[in-house]
Amino acid sequence: MPRHNADNLPESLVLAARATKPVAFDPAKHLAFESPKSILTFQDIGQDNNGISPHAVSEPFPLFTEEAIMQMRAEIFREDILSRYYCATGRSSGQVRGHVPNDATFIRDAWNSPELLEVVSKVAGVELVPAIDYDIGHANIMINADGTENDCVAPGEATDASSEYCESAFGWHRDSYPFVVVTMLSDCEGMVGGETSIRTGSGEIMKARGPARGTAVVMQGRYVDHQATAAKGGRERISMVTSFRPKSHQIKDETTLRGVRNISDIPTLYTQYTEYKLANLEKRVHDELAKLRQSQQAAMGFDVGQTRNWLTEQRSFLDSMLSELQVH
Repeated sequence: MPRHNADNLPESLVLAARATKPVAFDPAKHLAFESPKSILTFQDIGQDNNGISPHAVSEPFPLFTEEAIMQMRAEIFREDILSRYYCATGRSSGQVRGHVPNDATFIRDAWNSPELLEVVSKVAGVELVPAIDYDIGHANIMINADGTENDCVAPGEATDASSEYCESAFGWHRDSYPFVVVTMLSDCEGMVGGETSIRTGSGEIMKARGPARGTAVVMQGRYVDHQATAAKGGRERISMVTSFRPKSHQIKDETTLRGVRNISDIPTLYTQYTEYKLANLEKRVHDELAKLRQSQQAAMGFDVGQTRNWLTEQRSFLDSMLSELQVH
């Protein structure tokens, strides 16, 4: 994965962010949740629901207080984090990822708090947990955008010719994980652009209402074609993307690493992915074994068809892991 110095970021932006004194995350002080005014379903966007909930994407809704946003910006632009986790995605854009859980404790604690998980799950229509630590608090940064987001490489689209830059959130794509929560960390007053565009089942383009600083959008990004649009007119667009998966080990999970493999430390990504997938498989085996023992005790006999169906599902589960864990 290519690394670049953060010399394409304005020094004034970085220094201003670092002026905030760090504090610990406190949900009573730092969450400002208000229910979204509307949540679009797959039917609303003219698309079949192949996901895990009817909810496709929410309108932006208040989630974090101003103090929380200042803390997040301070962590993202900290000198040690930029030097270890920043990567350019274009001439005036970059991303920070992999800084959670060890180096960005406020961001880590915010996205893992029970209070936040409760409201995010409410908006998503299904109980969620962060997908893996690596994809908590991923930050996309675009400065003084003038349409050059076309220079960026969309997730999963890197080639040798585009290897100068890391992949970015710009360009049409679907996410690696079932759900994402996109939080705006920039002041959007007067901003032109900066929305999330959604491609409907008929090919039409819908733009989510422009977000405000501290607001978030919950989207079933694994199943919705979308792209981030740049903020034009000399403005910054700094957003934070945290990926989620269903908490239940029994709900389907079609996570793919295609969109994150080229922008991640492979041993860390593969370890975290394999750990949670095998933990879910372990729970599935435990549940199936319990059902088998209950059937024995009740003298219900052995259901060959049901057991074969279950084994086939687990084989598909393992096959999907094999396809994602590519040898490098």
